[in-house]
Amino acid sequence: MTDEFNGKSAKSLNATVATLLVLVLSGANLLSIAFGQQNALSPFPFSPPMSLLAAINLFLIGCALGCQLLQKLTLSRAFSILGLASIPACLIADQLSTSASYSNVLPSSILLTPITLAMIGVLVLTGRTLPQTHIILYDGLLTVFTLIPLLSIFSYIFDPVAMYSSYDQWVLPVPTAAALLLTFFALLSQTTSKGAAGLLTRNSHYARNFQWLFMLVLIVPLSIGSSLALAVDLGYLRAGFAAAIFCLFTTLLIATVLANNAIVQESWLKKFVREQRKNSQLQNHISEVLELSPDAILLLDQQLQVLHANHGAALLFGWNKEDLQNIGFGTLIPGEQFSRFERLIHQFFRSPRLSLRRSRPINILIQNRLGQKIPASLNLSKRQATGATHIVAVLRNNSDIANKIFDLEQQLKLDTLTGAGSRVEFENHCAKLSRSQRKDEKRIAVFILDIDNFKAINDTYGHPTGDRVLQTFSQTTQNCLRNGDKLFRIGGEEFAVVAADIDAAGALLLADRIRTIIKAKPMVVGPTNLYATCSIGVCLTQPKDISFALNEADKALYRAKRNGKDQVVAVE
Repeated sequence: MTDEFNGKSAKSLNATVATLLVLVLSGANLLSIAFGQQNALSPFPFSPPMSLLAAINLFLIGCALGCQLLQKLTLSRAFSILGLASIPACLIADQLSTSASYSNVLPSSILLTPITLAMIGVLVLTGRTLPQTHIILYDGLLTVFTLIPLLSIFSYIFDPVAMYSSYDQWVLPVPTAAALLLTFFALLSQTTSKGAAGLLTRNSHYARNFQWLFMLVLIVPLSIGSSLALAVDLGYLRAGFAAAIFCLFTTLLIATVLANNAIVQESWLKKFVREQRKNSQLQNHISEVLELSPDAILLLDQQLQVLHANHGAALLFGWNKEDLQNIGFGTLIPGEQFSRFERLIHQFFRSPRLSLRRSRPINILIQNRLGQKIPASLNLSKRQATGATHIVAVLRNNSDIANKIFDLEQQLKLDTLTGAGSRVEFENHCAKLSRSQRKDEKRIAVFILDIDNFKAINDTYGHPTGDRVLQTFSQTTQNCLRNGDKLFRIGGEEFAVVAADIDAAGALLLADRIRTIIKAKPMVVGPTNLYATCSIGVCLTQPKDISFALNEADKALYRAKRNGKDQVVAVE
């Protein structure tokens, strides 16, 4: 991250410096032309000065590059278009001008200058799109544009006297060539191309290697050629021998560059193979982990087709792994749940989130190959690959958890000792009856039953015997009830019966039947049978008044206790 940031900072600095130099050089030449002193700015006495055409166009191109640096793209386009439009106008001005100070250009420059300036104008104008859409075209235009000023500078360095004395050469004035090279570096520093131009500005290891080789190929022939040209001019070498030396050194340079490139490529290839081997091993490890996972892991596409399934998925759904692939996920989820799941998935696809995490997992029902419905928890994550988005669905079989929850619910509903309903279930049942306030419904009867002298039984015979008494009492009472009547244990030896759709006579008859059978049946069978009696309070009411009925039945029970026990007391 730091290298990338430093690379971007260096590119921005290079672009800024090169752009400022273009503006300074072209602006100075414009001023010198205006005051008739353009010859004073020529770095070589044998090179003609920058023309009016080049000065105006390069100044406008420099402004366009500066606006690009400041992210003022509209202004950049405007300056680029003005620069292109200035080419024919300045050519006409050069031809019609009678002042030598405005038309002091080489004949070849009349053609090369507008061609080069037009190319750089097009490159600046399309610098944001062309490097991305037409990489080869962009690199080609940039290369051709760069060769023209480089050829001019090389020619002046190798044989400056001949360049000035001959009028048929195809070169540019040195100030113009220098400004064009600065424009090239300014444009290159801003490029986002992934081609050869991008290699000159990127900060990766291979890009830096390419940059060193590029500078080597650029500087070494220039240095050798200029030295040999000077030696020939001074009479130390003959031209043919100098050419042979130049060819030899150039061949060695090319061989060195190719050898270096081969070494780098071989090193890169070895590293790539090692990385590929590592990635392959890592993928194998990940595949093994996925296969060993007891959870079902599915890879889905945007059409919810299964692309991959692990061994856990095959076990959960009862399909072979191969059969699961390319099957619709809707086949694995019951129809009534799939529509909700489908909406959830499509919302997840459209969201920017990469995972769907909630405080609790998504609980759904899945369907195995036999059509059996299995409770499962679902977690989702999104995997974005090139050109595609996939969903990873992880499902866990919750059958054991569901069974445990069912067992816990049963424990809450039933009294484990007697098999009667629990106190919690009694309250839930009463609340349910209270919510059903149908006026045409028959009244219900609430019985409160209490085993007489149960504390004395516990104290005399012990708690195990007391437990057996409770069990026998509960079983006997349940055998006396009608279908739909329910028995609950609401205290130590206290029970409740809720009988629906019953009148007063039927309620009294049922209560007395329970009392009579309990009294006649031995609670504990042994050498000496143990008998017990019970007292019962009864209240008849409408379902909406069940809370009131409970209190009244409880009062009736205590009245039965006070009246001598082993009896039924009813209230309405």
